[in-house]
Amino acid sequence: PVFWITNFQRDFGMNLYMNIAEGRSDVAAGTIKNVASAMNGVRNARFGDGKNEWAEILRDFEKEGGKIGWVEPKTIEMREKELKKRIEGFQGKRKTKRFFQAIGDLVDNTNEIFEVSTRLATYKALLDKGYSKKRASVIAKNITVNFNKKGEMGHMLNQGWLFYNASIQGSKNVSKAMFTTKRGAGLAT
Repeated sequence: PVFWITNFQRDFGMNLYMNIAEGRSDVAAGTIKNVASAMNGVRNARFGDGKNEWAEILRDFEKEGGKIGWVEPKTIEMREKELKKRIEGFQGKRKTKRFFQAIGDLVDNTNEIFEVSTRLATYKALLDKGYSKKRASVIAKNITVNFNKKGEMGHMLNQGWLFYNASIQGSKNVSKAMFTTKRGAGLAT
């Protein structure tokens, strides 16, 4: 749980920094306003009935290319089928293994809420400012670490150095903002 909070704080802070550094202070303000609703929307889309405004915005964001590579959204029906299978599995052998798998899934699902919500909040703020859906999805997907970008050696390096990809992309984004924009340099000092 501590990781979720600190990771969310880093993502949210970087999100605001990048928007302000790139001249989108109004989008940063919109992101702040939207983030709680976006978290509820992601939760509802993944674990609820998926029938609210923010769940629809999430589906639109993903359709426009905003889906993060390691996130694998599942429909309610798919989750229900998996849950029934798991419940049946708890009645047989290997209960301990299944219990820890369920805990792991809970961690992954909760992480998804925190990881996607800041991007979704930014996507909506960009749309509200008149950006096209395609452009808004590209900006929001790349506002912090884009896990789809790895390079040829990325997977191997990430195994040897935990969060290698996130470290490199984060450093690149901050450096780019610091050295290419006056706002970014001012914010960094």
